[in-house]
Amino acid sequence: MIGGLAAAQAKPDGYTLSVTSTGDTCALEWEVTSGRKPLYSLQDFAALGSFTLSPALVVVPHNSPWRSLSDLVRDCKAKPGYYAFASGGMYGIVHIAEEILMRSAGIKARNVPYKGGGPALNAVVGGHVDFSTQWLSTSIPLARGNKLRILAVMGKERVKSIPDVPTAKEMGFDAEAHIMVGLLAPKKTPAPVLQKLRDVLGRVVKEKAFVDLVTGLGDEVNYLNGEELTEYVEKESADIRKIMIELAKEEKGKK
Repeated sequence: MIGGLAAAQAKPDGYTLSVTSTGDTCALEWEVTSGRKPLYSLQDFAALGSFTLSPALVVVPHNSPWRSLSDLVRDCKAKPGYYAFASGGMYGIVHIAEEILMRSAGIKARNVPYKGGGPALNAVVGGHVDFSTQWLSTSIPLARGNKLRILAVMGKERVKSIPDVPTAKEMGFDAEAHIMVGLLAPKKTPAPVLQKLRDVLGRVVKEKAFVDLVTGLGDEVNYLNGEELTEYVEKESADIRKIMIELAKEEKGKK
């Protein structure tokens, strides 16, 4: 939020840009859902394009008895609220992805919020929680090192780097969640400067060195141009807002 605000208020000369992600969308939408006015909004920016658009992964400790997403769902249904999942904080992108999974599967589990995605992932590796939803570039190296097990991909298609892992939809669960990473410029940046930045970004995402860097971590480059990214973020915001409103109502009902 601090970095986003600094970028939104920066001189619109093309020299100060903002790397954005779905995590930012979650933070902004939670402010709105909570009745607060965010310090800035995505409407304060002009979208340049995206680098990646990665599906969430359902992960468990490597020694977990669960060998498939169906195993996890079966046991969670048998013991509602018994099993625990790790998130990177309340209402963050990991929490939202887990809510999408649980609502699709009709299960309940306990949220154990950590101070960020890294500590949450460590909790899975250490066996302190039963499962989590995590991301390609951080989870795949650990899975290759037999530190955790990936049960499912929460995307439309399987991931090239882990072709044997099925999608949640293949397992019968309509659960999709992604994390986008993209680039923004202050809204009043002159049109010629925006076009130049967009052209450069469009070339960078095709550079072999960049593609190799991303794919080396198990992820994939997924480029959306400025217009496509704007449309994606608008839909993403609406979807996240809907879930957060439901979560807020549920929390209020518990009091």
